[in-house]
Amino acid sequence: MKKGKRAKRYASYQYTVKLHTQVSKTHMGPRPVGFTCNHIIPVSRGFALDIDPAIIGSEMNLEFVPFQDNIQQGARLTADSIRVMRAAGLDDLADIYEAKIQ
Repeated sequence: MKKGKRAKRYASYQYTVKLHTQVSKTHMGPRPVGFTCNHIIPVSRGFALDIDPAIIGSEMNLEFVPFQDNIQQGARLTADSIRVMRAAGLDDLADIYEAKIQ
C-alpha cells in the first residue's frame, strides 16, 4: 500500500525533528533513570501547525519527564507549549492556543 502525500510529508517531518532532537539532547546532559525526553510542543502538533522542525527538535522544546507523565500528556498543548511558542517568536500562534487551553 502506497503512502499518501501527507503521510510522506509527516514521515519526513518526523525524521527532521529526530535529527534536531538528537543534537539538542547532547547538550542536555544524561537522561535521569526512569525519565524520557518529552517534546513540549508535540511533534504531531508541530506538523499540523506547520512549525519549523528545528523548533520542535530544539533544546527549548525538550525536557526530561517521568515516562508515565509523558504518556499522559499525549499530543495536548499546555501552558508550557505556549511558553515555547513565544520563545520561538510564534506569538500569533501562541495567542490563538492560549485562549483555547484556558
